[in-house]
Amino acid sequence: MLKIKQEKSLTREVALIEIGVPNSMGNIYSEKSVNKIFEILAQREYLTGELVYNINPDGKYETQLGEASHIIKNMFIDDGFLVAVVNFKSTRNGKDALKMYEDGTVTFRPTIRGKITEYSREIIINDIISVDLIPINDKVLQKEINWITVK
Repeated sequence: MLKIKQEKSLTREVALIEIGVPNSMGNIYSEKSVNKIFEILAQREYLTGELVYNINPDGKYETQLGEASHIIKNMFIDDGFLVAVVNFKSTRNGKDALKMYEDGTVTFRPTIRGKITEYSREIIINDIISVDLIPINDKVLQKEINWITVK
């Protein structure tokens, strides 16, 4: 009997942002911030991203579709999180990105243009450049974990 090798799915649902809760930098994506993300996604039809090894502080970084390791066409809200449906490309970069994500060595982070309000620390989004995978280190890991108690 001939066995057909089924390709591993390259689509994952990823919790991208916890809404209304300070991130590792103490900044907050509010419902207004998330609505702006939905608005930008609807206008563009998709967002791209790639593995990022060096983050430039000049803000001029842009992801080129040909270099993208993944594409996001859909997002939804579930249990207080903005969840992205990530389609990893069937390229070497896409497969490397998927492996690194599944190994827990990288995390997703939206790269935006915007500002942070001084008093409330709310993130005001003007534009989304990309949704990239960045290496996990002490600077991006959330410092406190709030466990949910099930009764």
